[in-house]
Amino acid sequence: MSLIVTQRPQTAIQSNTCKHSAVGNPILYKFQREDYQTNSLTNSAGNLQIVITGDLTSEISTGASLYFRSDNGVYDSYYTVSTITYSAPDTTITFSGGYTAAGTTGFINLASRLNYKAEIEVWDNLDAVLISTLKVSPDRRGVILVDVSSVLKNEMSGQYIFEFTMNRDQQTERFKNFYIKYRSVWIGGSISQTSDSGNTFWGVFGSRQIGSKYNGFMAEYVSFSTAGTRLPEFLTTFTRPKLFRHMPWTISAIFGDDIVVNQFFELFYYNIAGTQTANTLSTSFNLPGYVMNFNPFITQIIKPTDVEMALRTTRTGVIGLMSLLECDIVDPCNNPVMLNWVNSLGGDAWWCFQINQEYSFNYSDGKKRKRFILLADNLTLNEWESIDELNSPRERYDRPFTELTSSVYGTDRVIGSSIFLRDLS
Repeated sequence: MSLIVTQRPQTAIQSNTCKHSAVGNPILYKFQREDYQTNSLTNSAGNLQIVITGDLTSEISTGASLYFRSDNGVYDSYYTVSTITYSAPDTTITFSGGYTAAGTTGFINLASRLNYKAEIEVWDNLDAVLISTLKVSPDRRGVILVDVSSVLKNEMSGQYIFEFTMNRDQQTERFKNFYIKYRSVWIGGSISQTSDSGNTFWGVFGSRQIGSKYNGFMAEYVSFSTAGTRLPEFLTTFTRPKLFRHMPWTISAIFGDDIVVNQFFELFYYNIAGTQTANTLSTSFNLPGYVMNFNPFITQIIKPTDVEMALRTTRTGVIGLMSLLECDIVDPCNNPVMLNWVNSLGGDAWWCFQINQEYSFNYSDGKKRKRFILLADNLTLNEWESIDELNSPRERYDRPFTELTSSVYGTDRVIGSSIFLRDLS
């Protein structure tokens, strides 16, 4: 008796395997129910006859309906048992109906196993704790699809947590390293549990658009130990982010679980003439599979003449494991409001609204709330779309709360992320 994993949540990208999936999309395991596997398939007076190791006469009787599938798919339906006999060590079953040559092997599923389900335990691999248990029924062919995205998402948070005295930080609230244990259960019976701990995967607090090249996988954003012909990207929706001088800013990246040596963030600064003014490396780190945030200003302070910064990841002996991200350095006006949030990819996003602000007070529910309308101009289409992730079709952000320090104010989550207002005075 067996329950076989036929698909795990991973995809190939160039010569690497991506095991990171967005929890806003389905994260699927696929199973095949195979109660008993056949040893042979023969012609018995024009009828289909199969042989299975073991005594099944207590579970199967004449007239019973069994699902049988041959490995080559010629047989793939329910068939009625005309005779069943046991002669150690095998059980021979003959079905009523015509015989067609179809190889020698396959499997049967028993209709007598009422309320059959796959019981799936989802485990946190880093903390070694059980996250949740799912029970899923198969289709008529014994195929079982299990989506673990919702239970992983419930363990994550879109709240922004970063210590700005550090140059990098692992964002453990935005990813989950997991594996499963599984077994079959039915009324009056079960099979022993199997652990799939040798195959661990990663859920990331993000979403992919329908029609994305790699569906719900984060393949374009994972930095592997071996660089391919197409380098991965940072977790930003801005094609060319803006850094506002004297304002905080961080960037996020995913590192593949195959990394075994130290990695670095590499920084380049340029002045208005395009001359490089600095090229530095961050302190090294080796956290395979993690989502990391990087604060470049701890590694290298922006000079007054710098107008552009570029960064990438690298390691000793390999230059550039991640695409070079170019950023503009601009001066804010005297009336800035800086917001930061977790974007749709699960990475950091920042924008300084600095043209004008309008505000009013809302007195609903007996509470006084200050409402801002923040303005920005001269936006590119990409900047508009990236900032527009702040908008939600649901109710407006509400109930502000203090987080981290008294100068950082957050909002309740509405679409799975929090927005933070930075007091920069």
